Formats: sequence, structure tokens, C-alpha cells
Amino acid sequence: MKDKKMKRMMGLSYGIQISLLIFLIYSVISGVMSTKNHAIVSGIMCFIALPLLIGNIILIYTMHNREKNLLENELEEKLSYIEAQEIRFRDVLSRMQEPVMIINHQEIVFLNKAFEDIIIKITNSSEEAESSIEFFRGQIRAYIDKWAKEDNKLNKSHFEMKLSTQRGEVIEVSAYLSKILWKQNICDYILIKETTQELKELRRAAQFQTNQIKKPFGLKKYLETKAIYVPYYVVSGDFYYLKKIAENQVVGILGDVMGKGISAALFNSAMKILFEESLESSKEPAEILNYINGEIGKYLDDNYVAALCFKFNFENNIVSISSAGINEFVIAKNDGQISKKINRGAFLGMFDDTNFEVFISEIEPKDQYFFYTDGLENVFANTELITQVFRQNGLENRMNYLQRTLPISRDKRKDDCTCLGFEIK
Repeated sequence: MKDKKMKRMMGLSYGIQISLLIFLIYSVISGVMSTKNHAIVSGIMCFIALPLLIGNIILIYTMHNREKNLLENELEEKLSYIEAQEIRFRDVLSRMQEPVMIINHQEIVFLNKAFEDIIIKITNSSEEAESSIEFFRGQIRAYIDKWAKEDNKLNKSHFEMKLSTQRGEVIEVSAYLSKILWKQNICDYILIKETTQELKELRRAAQFQTNQIKKPFGLKKYLETKAIYVPYYVVSGDFYYLKKIAENQVVGILGDVMGKGISAALFNSAMKILFEESLESSKEPAEILNYINGEIGKYLDDNYVAALCFKFNFENNIVSISSAGINEFVIAKNDGQISKKINRGAFLGMFDDTNFEVFISEIEPKDQYFFYTDGLENVFANTELITQVFRQNGLENRMNYLQRTLPISRDKRKDDCTCLGFEIK
């Protein structure tokens, strides 16, 4: 408000100054060109106008200096406030238990004790810590610059990195990144957690999970099977199980537990138990899903599971498919016709009473069936891409081409990706 008032006053003063200057010039010209009496009057007018003009100039100068002082004082107050906030922030970061580093493009501008401690732990030497910190800074800076260049802007806040020590050891860390204003410059704030041992345990769990899923089911005489199984993280919330129930019949289930990571992967074990239990009372897909839907609440609390259950019966040459949240699949017939089928069904665990639809079709040699979780729905929705997939010859080539199209970067993939491909022999 004061700034606006001062600006109006200065504007008025400038107007008065211009008017007086014009009046003074007019008076001088009139005195020179007019009669003696007019010259005397003009001289008196100049005598009055000139002090007013000088006074107005002094007033404007004074107001200008006052405004300048006010702006300088305001800027000084803001800088003092920012400095006080930075001191408080530095104090908070110094007390944090998590390792924190703040860097710009050239150097480390802040490092808390927790970061120093973890470097000492990693290097097993306090003597090496100082040089190792700078060594790690260079690697972290390279990670940030690489991602920023690849994506044009760094829009990630969390990522995993592999850092190497000066002795060549590889350390895996999980890092949180954000941009902050530090000493009036934009810097990178990095909070890290060492995950080397955790990831080793996760990889063991992932290997166990993969081994359980990819066990052979013994129906190679009738059916060629290929699978794509790409977890979003180390372990997956996707699962599939195949069970030979007779010499010429196989039942399978493909599923996706809501969520990602460890908790979703743990629920997969429960799904295998429920699938095995369901086969004791029925071998039909809809009834299998009904049984699992009734029992799943014991394991999953408020979570849901998307699933698709199928049965290949080579005694009658029939395939039966029921859906529970995985509502689409693709069939490629031996005559070259390719179609996407929609088979509706609610998620397992969503409703107590659910009727699951059954899709039944005759099977012929060279027919192919593709069942997939929602991580691949966008891929199968891409008509141009799927056209390229089915230009390949044979199930193996088609599945290999499909897997090559998957984004390598996890943040671009967004979810676990699982696809089962079957070809009738």
C-alpha cells in the first residue's frame, strides 16, 4: 500500500516538474520577445517558477532515495529470513538419522554425520572416508545428469543406484532426490539408504518365486508353452500356476495381486495354496474361481486379486476360460484370424457372491492363446505393434518379439508384466 502511494506521489511530482519546466521556458521566451512591461512580468514569473522547479527536483530525488532504501531494507530482511531458515534446515538435517547429501554441479555443499558414518561403514576405514565421499559424489552426479539428459527433465523422486567404492566393491543404495534452494542456488538434495543386503535377500526370494512358477507341468505332448515374466521390482505381484489333472487335461491360473513388491509377492504363496485346494473339489475354471473368491478373505484382508483361470481338455478338444478382473485375452487361430476376447468378471475378494462367466471354444492344432496381466494391456491395445508380433512365425518367435518391446526402464513399465502363450500341437 505504501509503495503504491509513493508511486502516485512521484508520478504527481514528475507531472508538476514538467509543467513548471514548460511554464519556465514559456516565460523566458515571452520575456525576450515581448515589450519591457511583459519582460518584467515574465521575469517575476521565472523568479517564482524556478525555485518551485528546483524544490520539486529535490523532492523527487528524496522520494527516490527513500524508495531505494525501503527496497534495500526489504531485500535485506528477506535475505536474513532465508539465511535463518537455512540455518534451521541445516540443524534439522544434521540431526537426521538418514544419510543426506546436498550437491550442486561442482561440489558438495552439505553433508550430515549420518552420511559420513555410512561411508565409513561401506569403506571400513575412516581414513578413506573423505576421498570416498567425493568419489561417491561424482557417481551420484553422473546418475542425476544421465537421467536428466535422457528424460529432458528429472521427474523422478526415487531411484536405485549401484555405486562402486575405490576398491571396486559394488554398493547398492536406494535414493530419494529433490531440488532445493540452498544459499540462493538450486541444488540437488539426496537421501540414501544402503540396500545391498536387502536386495540380496530379495533376489533369493525372487529366484525362489521364479522357480516355483516355472516348474514344468508335463503336458508337452499336447501343448507348447512360453511365458514372459518381468517383475516391476525384484519380486512380483503377478503369478501363474499350471496343473496337470489328467493325461490329456491341464488347468491353469494367471493372477495379479493388487500392489507391488514384497507384500504382493507374499500373497502369491497364499494364491498357490488356494488354487491347489480348489482342485480337490472341482477342475472347472468358474468353480475354481468361486472357491478362491470364498476363501481369499482369510489371506488378503482388503486387497483384491485379478485372475484368469483356464482349462485345456484334449479329450474333448475344448478350452474353457473364466475371468475375475483379467477380462481380456487374445486368440490366434490356425487360419490366421486374430481376435481379442472380452470375458467379464469381478476381482477376487471384491464380492462374496459372484458369478464368473465361462468362455468355451473348440481347439485345433496350431491355435494360439495369449493370457496376460494388466501390465501388458497397453501393449496388446497397440494394433500396429500386435500386427508386427503376429507377423513372426511360431509361438516362440512371437513371444520373444513381444518381450523385446517391453520398456527396460521400470518407471516407464509401471507394473509387473506377465504373459502366457500356448500353442496347440
